[in-house]
Amino acid sequence: MGFWNLARCLLSTQANAADSIQKNKSAATIITLARTANRVMDALNDIFGTTAKALDLRSKRMELISSNIANADVAGYKSKDIDFRKLMSKEMTGVLNNTHAKHLGGAVSGKTDYIYRVPVNPSENGNTVEMNYEQAQFGREATRYAATLQFLESRVGGLRRALRGE
Repeated sequence: MGFWNLARCLLSTQANAADSIQKNKSAATIITLARTANRVMDALNDIFGTTAKALDLRSKRMELISSNIANADVAGYKSKDIDFRKLMSKEMTGVLNNTHAKHLGGAVSGKTDYIYRVPVNPSENGNTVEMNYEQAQFGREATRYAATLQFLESRVGGLRRALRGE
C-alpha cells in the first residue's frame, strides 16, 4: 500500500510540473522543475536500489531451492544454489559508473553462476538433493526475505512521514 501511495505522489508531482510548464514557459522554471524531478528520482533510487536488488536475489534463491525440493525424486538431478553475497557484490559494483578511463570495470554479466552442492549422503540414482538440507535453507532464506521486505517497508514509511512533514 505504501509503494502505491508513493507512486501516486510522484505522478501528481509530474502532473503539477506539466501544468506549471504549460502556464509558465520561462526557462528558469523548466530547469528548476527538471532538477527537482531528478532529485526525487535519485532519492527513490537510493531508497529502493540496493534493497530491491537484495529482495530480487533472495526471491531467485528461494525459487532455486523450491526447484530442488520439487525435483528431489528425479534421477540425476543436481541440486543448484546461488552465492547471494557474490551476486549482490556484482550487483553493487554494476551500479557504479566509471568516471575515469583507468577505473576498473563494474559491468555485471547476465550469466548466473550456479553452485552445485556435493551431498553428504549421495543417492543411488545420482540425485544430489537432500531434503532436510533444502528445507532448512528454504526456511533461512524465507526469514531473510521477510527481514529485507520489512526493511524496505520501514524505508517507505520513513519517506511517507517525511513527505507529510512529521
